[in-house]
Amino acid sequence: MKKENKIALTNGIALFAMFFGSGNLVFPLTLGSTAGHHIIAVWLAFLLAGVGLPFLGVFTMTLFKGDYWKFFSPLTKPLAFIVITFLLLIIGPLFAGPRTEMVTYGSFLELFPKMFSEKFFSVIYFAIVFLIVVKHTHFTQILGKLLGPIKISLFTILIITAIGMGIGHLSGHTPVQIIGPQNQITNALTTGYNTMDLLASLFFAGIIYQSILSRCKKEGLDFQQHAFSMTLKSCIIGAALLSLIYTGFMASAWMHSEALQGVPTVSIVSAIALLVFGPHGAWFVCVCVGLTCLATASALVEVFSHYLHRIVFRSRVPRLVCLFATLCFMYGMSLVGFDEIIALASPILNYLYPLLIIYCIGQLFYFFHKKRTHSKPSLNRADT
Repeated sequence: MKKENKIALTNGIALFAMFFGSGNLVFPLTLGSTAGHHIIAVWLAFLLAGVGLPFLGVFTMTLFKGDYWKFFSPLTKPLAFIVITFLLLIIGPLFAGPRTEMVTYGSFLELFPKMFSEKFFSVIYFAIVFLIVVKHTHFTQILGKLLGPIKISLFTILIITAIGMGIGHLSGHTPVQIIGPQNQITNALTTGYNTMDLLASLFFAGIIYQSILSRCKKEGLDFQQHAFSMTLKSCIIGAALLSLIYTGFMASAWMHSEALQGVPTVSIVSAIALLVFGPHGAWFVCVCVGLTCLATASALVEVFSHYLHRIVFRSRVPRLVCLFATLCFMYGMSLVGFDEIIALASPILNYLYPLLIIYCIGQLFYFFHKKRTHSKPSLNRADT
């Protein structure tokens, strides 16, 4: 049991580290700073879209052994290829991947306005991503045992300090409210869509599944016996960590909402850190944001470059070439701009998310229905 819990803990933290990236940093802060008296409703709506839906995707996908081809097989192979490629482009080189660099650069720029250009910064950023991903066999362990715990510790310090300061001024605090309650809730749901985590979950699940499988072999555990419980525990741990950080961020921004008005989205983390820690907290927030975005960018690059190598080019092109091509494309898109990326992605996500939610729920019901109709059900039997 101890071995099982240890594996679940590592993979749960890895899931948190994968999901908690650029949008996950700035969106809850932005929502908290404008929620006003409707902070509870906004909080619940964002958790539903930003936590509930991604982990619905992870859990559903692990029932299909993390194999997105099995998951999308009812669409027929040609259509499945188009859908999978489209989703990977969105969460990889087109939108989510480049966005991680923009938020990192925005945080550094807010604190060090005379620093070097974004083009040069972007080269350094994606070079570090390359070093993290190049040894893909150690990737999940790096996230679960190194980057994930560091991120949790640093952001916990930021949140506790910000809330502690906010409580002292709460009696005279008038929370800023930009729009009405109904629009606030709708905005929170669509902001949850903009994290793109439901899309990412369909591909992150394969990394977690393979990690649990390899760790079970290494620890001498029966994978068939422990797969369901470890997957469920990993999802619960990852969802709990993500929910706690989101809650802390929204509460922090709500308490300091007046001071955060007019701050650019990409710089809002730096703004609240400067408010809480002062100029001496500059390096602290840079480390926080940098590690957060690097972890998510690495996961996205790993997924997309693996797809290019194994599926698109059928291993005829070396993995390193696919990895380098992915990073070059992300570099180009990272120079477009954060608000421009959001403007391009939002209309697509507003239509795509409801369709994926319905599809995930349908596949979930299908799996358990098929499991009940077989005399010897198995977690891994999800053929469609």
